[in-house]
Amino acid sequence: MRTTTTRSDNSSNIFYNYYSSPSSSRCKIEDIQKKFLSCHVCKELYRQPKLLPCLHSFCLPCLNSYVPDHSLSLACPICRQHSILPVSGVSGLRDNNFVSELATQLRNFLGKEAYMQPFNPSETMAITCLQHEQVDVSHYCVDCDTIICGACIQVEHRDHTMKILNEFVVDEKVSLEKTLKKLINHSKPPTLALRNIEKTQDKLMKQTLQSEQTINEHYGHLIKALEHRREYLLAQLFKKSSEKKEILNFQKRSVENLKSTLDLFKESIESCLTLIDDPVKIILAKKELQDSLEQFFSTASSLPNQKENDKGDKTLEDEINELNIIPADLGVILCSSAVAHETTASGENLKKCHLNNPARVVVTTKNFKGVVVSNLGAKLSAKITYLNTSDSTAFKLDKKRPKSAQNTEMTLDVVQLEINLFGQPICNSPFTIKIKPELPGTSSKKSALNSNRLRETSFKTSPRPLHANRKPSSASASQHDGPCQRIGSKGHNKGEFMNLQGIAVHDERIAVADSNGQCVQIFSLEGDCLLKFGVKGRSPGQMQRPTSVTFTPDGQNILVSDYENKWIGIYTIEGKFLSRLGHGKLVGPKGVAIDAQGRVVVVDNKSSTVFLYTLSGKILGKFGLRAIDHESSGQPVVRNTYAEAQARMAGPHFCAIDPIDGDVVVTDFHNHKVKVFTSEGQYKFTFGSAGDGNGQFSAPTGVCIDSQGNILVADWGNSRVQIFDKNGSFLCFIDTSSDPLYGPQGIAMTKDNDIIVADSGNHCLKIYKQLL
Repeated sequence: MRTTTTRSDNSSNIFYNYYSSPSSSRCKIEDIQKKFLSCHVCKELYRQPKLLPCLHSFCLPCLNSYVPDHSLSLACPICRQHSILPVSGVSGLRDNNFVSELATQLRNFLGKEAYMQPFNPSETMAITCLQHEQVDVSHYCVDCDTIICGACIQVEHRDHTMKILNEFVVDEKVSLEKTLKKLINHSKPPTLALRNIEKTQDKLMKQTLQSEQTINEHYGHLIKALEHRREYLLAQLFKKSSEKKEILNFQKRSVENLKSTLDLFKESIESCLTLIDDPVKIILAKKELQDSLEQFFSTASSLPNQKENDKGDKTLEDEINELNIIPADLGVILCSSAVAHETTASGENLKKCHLNNPARVVVTTKNFKGVVVSNLGAKLSAKITYLNTSDSTAFKLDKKRPKSAQNTEMTLDVVQLEINLFGQPICNSPFTIKIKPELPGTSSKKSALNSNRLRETSFKTSPRPLHANRKPSSASASQHDGPCQRIGSKGHNKGEFMNLQGIAVHDERIAVADSNGQCVQIFSLEGDCLLKFGVKGRSPGQMQRPTSVTFTPDGQNILVSDYENKWIGIYTIEGKFLSRLGHGKLVGPKGVAIDAQGRVVVVDNKSSTVFLYTLSGKILGKFGLRAIDHESSGQPVVRNTYAEAQARMAGPHFCAIDPIDGDVVVTDFHNHKVKVFTSEGQYKFTFGSAGDGNGQFSAPTGVCIDSQGNILVADWGNSRVQIFDKNGSFLCFIDTSSDPLYGPQGIAMTKDNDIIVADSGNHCLKIYKQLL
């Protein structure tokens, strides 16, 4: 119900004139306070109200506590519209003087205790007319949606549709009662769902506590076993050490005795040589010493074998090394965030399969956001039901055929495959599958399909995310080392960059768009700058902010996306300007590519749209519009469908064309995702989410596709490059720890599958060898 008022010099008259009954004024004015004069943050009367660009008002202290420090923008707490804050911050927003004055008058009129008193619904509510004071309202004007008195009917509302107020109120009550019944009926499913969620929460809590208790018990036993093992090993060590000490002491005494005997013989010989001059005495002395030496050498023990002292040490060391490895394999928590309604199945065998041939189905587990997750702990089951036969265990045979021909001349059968995750059917389940006759040459084996299970089920998941602060080991997802080549540095000269963004490769040449340098440079794969062209300006042939480049299929021309000039410039390979396309249609072109059909694919960053052009400039189509563009015609549209919601983009940057099937891969910068469309612009799927784990993004920028169909994405916010397969499953990333990236932008592949990255923050190109 709408009621109009006029503002007088004394704003408090609004409250006096609107409600004449003191018993009803508290309720009505309290209603006005809650709806129009209360801040939606603190739920109290406005204090220094500030007006946002979206025309919503909030208290200045509430905005100061709501907006983070050093923030440059503000999202309205009601409509979530983003606004740029003034230089002075929240205090620089416009004051809502009208609301401030009304709040002040309301405080003066009622006082703090008056307007906080509770409303008594038993009191009589007499409502007077706004136009005719002291006259009660009696009718309701349907055309104006307001309540009026009898005098208003004869003047302002003469030809309008009228209803008696009491009858209208009765009708409204009946309508509200019907609405209440509908709400009660509609509230039952959420109530049941809430109970189920609460039961699941309780079950989760119990399972968590039980698992915690089990882990603690097992690890308590394990600790006792380890302690016992430690004591045993120490006892063995001390025992072996004592034995080795005895052996070493014995060997030491033997060597000392041997050495002393040798020293004695040595002294005897030296004394004979120095003291005896008689030849006969020398011969006799030699004869005696020789006999003694022969007897000594024949009876003396040999030196101890040193290897005997090391016997057994290696075994103990190996055992200790094994103990260091054991904690890594002590257990694992099996848990999955996959949900059934987002999990999908794919494969040709979902449509048809052949008798006695293995059937393969790929199940991709996803969480409630549609992001591919691990299937660890996910309970996946399948059931097959035969639709055309009463006997679910036998195929239908043609009895008119001879038995020798029945194996290959079977009539088609139809089965229904139901795939469940945690007992719930996955997306598009059940699937109807046609069973065709056995292929020629297939050996007679057990049928690939039976009534209870699948012949083969495959799962496609991404590997476990690495800890954000831990450097991946050689066995982790990283498959690359540092850059094998670095090209360029910061500057305005030839071969230098100020803010390189998009790059493209054709044969032996690399084209680079330097956004802040207002130019395009061409390099050889060896790093030599072959050409630099581009003049700053806004006229045709000039550049203001080039962001992306691409070669035509023949390599003779270069297309340059100019963000601020709002067109795509076409140049020869020598840098001569030829023409432009998209002028007057584009509002912020960012990425550009050419598909196998010669169509120019342009990613418009500002309008979040992908345009398709011919090289002559004729527009062929567009897709990926924002939500506001869907209602520009004023016609009602169906909203919030899954495909429509997924296809919407927020500030897309670059794109790449799949050379095999022509799919368009677009990086959705502000949604932290990568989206894949068909060549005609139909949405296919999305992968990635906000974060720093494997398969997650923080504002993805450049994208390209290698010869195997793998998708390479430059993760600008996380300063890395990730590699995915053609279905969006994470494979690996480039390990750049030896020379880290800083805000990578464009990315491209050479014919040798080398990866070229535009390292914007380091003002250079980096070339990596791919090891996949």
